[in-house]
Parts: sequence; C-alpha cells; structure tokens
Amino acid sequence: MLDQLSVPGKGILERRGRTQAATFHLAKGIAKDLLGRAAYTRTKGIAPARFAEIVREYVQDHGSITNRECRELLGLGDSPSAQVEASRYLKKWSASSGFLKVEGTPPRVKYRLSTILSNVLSKLRGR
Repeated sequence: MLDQLSVPGKGILERRGRTQAATFHLAKGIAKDLLGRAAYTRTKGIAPARFAEIVREYVQDHGSITNRECRELLGLGDSPSAQVEASRYLKKWSASSGFLKVEGTPPRVKYRLSTILSNVLSKLRGR
C-alpha cells in the first residue's frame, strides 16, 4: 500500500531505503505546502554523509561543539547509544588528520576547529 503511494513523481510519499525496514515521508511538494520547507528537511533527516560538513559549519559559527550539541545538531537523540555514536564521530574528526581539536577533560570536553583549518578560514574571510 505504501509503495503505491510512493510512485516517483506522482506519489504523496517518498520512500527511503530498499528493504522491508524502509521509511516513508511526505513527498517534498506536499510536505512543503503543509509543513513548510524547514519541517520537511527535519522530518526527512540528515544524511550521515553530510554530518562532518554540518558539524564543521556549526563550529565555524559557534566556536566549539560538545557531545550533547553534536547529538542535537545531527538529530541522533539522547540515548546512551547516541552518546557513543556522537563520541565516535567527534573522535574521528579530531584525529591527527581531522578538522577538530579536543579541549578540556571529561565531562567538560569541547571540540574546536584545528589550528590549520582555523587559519585557512580566517584568510578566506579576510578576502
């Protein structure tokens, strides 16, 4: 039934995933009319491939990010498994080749842009 409502170009739903565990969302045009553009984006969710880009932009704008802020920003939730997932992302992005650096000690850890990236961004803004 849901598959019939998600026919590309004509359906009122969009299918996300190909397995039986696929999720369905209102089609873009319908959701935009009913809920607004921001609500459509929030309900559809953020693709994990964009997580690093979103976090980098957040840290550029706000100076730092915590695990809690990361979970909220990426819509991961507040469960223990979400805390671990956010920690793994932040650890990966703060490795030697990453774009973040760690400041502080648990439980007051913050992540800021690495010095190299900060310098590059400052020069670009100065142009």
